Amino acid sequence: MAPIAIAATVASAVVAASASMAQAKAAKQTGEYNKKIHDYRADLSEQDAILIERQKDQDIKNFKNQFEKLQSRTTIAYLKSGVVLDKGTPMDVLRNNAEQATFEEKTIAYNAELGKRNANESANLERMQGDIALLTGQTQAFAAKTQAVSSLLGGAASSYGAYNKYYG
Repeated sequence: MAPIAIAATVASAVVAASASMAQAKAAKQTGEYNKKIHDYRADLSEQDAILIERQKDQDIKNFKNQFEKLQSRTTIAYLKSGVVLDKGTPMDVLRNNAEQATFEEKTIAYNAELGKRNANESANLERMQGDIALLTGQTQAFAAKTQAVSSLLGGAASSYGAYNKYYG
């Protein structure tokens, strides 16, 4: 009976330690997987920032084309009606249009910069969350390995106690 009790105590400790080691491996893999997900999301956010910059350039180009057409139509309308463009209201209107166009271009650029900043900030946050997920997995793995060692030590102590009881 004594050898069976000692063997059962040892086996129990080994099984518990094995389970803890499997748990450690799973925790580590989960942390690594979650980090990959966050890194992927960060990459997408960085790509968004690039796309926002490209869209800004296209929006400004389109706006400039529309503005040039507006200024041309306005100038032609004044000239057709016989208005002199050298001074007065026609020049004020054309100058005001140009000022508004400059303001609109700056607004487009500003909004794009905000969008890029938000996308880059999102990427940074995703990377930080990925690092946290990885560290969490590593910490859980360490705790599980510690539990494995504890199980082995506890099993060794119990086995020694049983051996000592029967043979000591």
